[in-house]
Amino acid sequence: QYFPNLVPDVEKYITWNDIEYCMNNPQNFIFDVVGPDGKKIPVPDYEIRWQTKLVQDKQFLFNSLLQGHGLACLRYGDYSKETNDLLKEFEKAFNIDAAIHVYYGLGNYGSFKIHCDYPANFIIQSFGETHWKVYAERQSVLHPLSYNIPDESELTKVIDVVMKPGDVLYLPARLWHIAIPSGPRLSMSIPCWPKPFGVDTP
Repeated sequence: QYFPNLVPDVEKYITWNDIEYCMNNPQNFIFDVVGPDGKKIPVPDYEIRWQTKLVQDKQFLFNSLLQGHGLACLRYGDYSKETNDLLKEFEKAFNIDAAIHVYYGLGNYGSFKIHCDYPANFIIQSFGETHWKVYAERQSVLHPLSYNIPDESELTKVIDVVMKPGDVLYLPARLWHIAIPSGPRLSMSIPCWPKPFGVDTP
């Protein structure tokens, strides 16, 4: 489902200044880097914090961004009161466990190829534009997500849209899709996992 301009005040959740803060404080987050081929690039660690935790190299993260790679900032839901309140709204409305990941970049590549995800996802475009294609087919629960990734010619396209700031896209679990950035962009992904049986939101 595609919902244009559903979140008109999206800047209260994420801006480039927020991302810059996160990248300068990698001890509070986890980052992924995606190269031109749509595959993850390992992020090196640069120090040991409190002798127990490796911290990702922030200079590597900034260099990757300037080189045009795509990045993902995980655990963004803990960043501010606004993001934490947003998570609570989703968890209460759907009785699920949720998180917020931010996907961003300066170039027109560095995004995953056609893929699917274990949880259902809400995508909120926050800055720039991203071309999204969503297909009718899903990956079977009997196979891992990396199994038999289809070619686009084998899929039936059901959504083909350029998302703009404030637009929202809902992706059911394991549905094949692809995001194609056209330049600098920020977007929030809110993966939603069902709660264990017998556990309800208070």
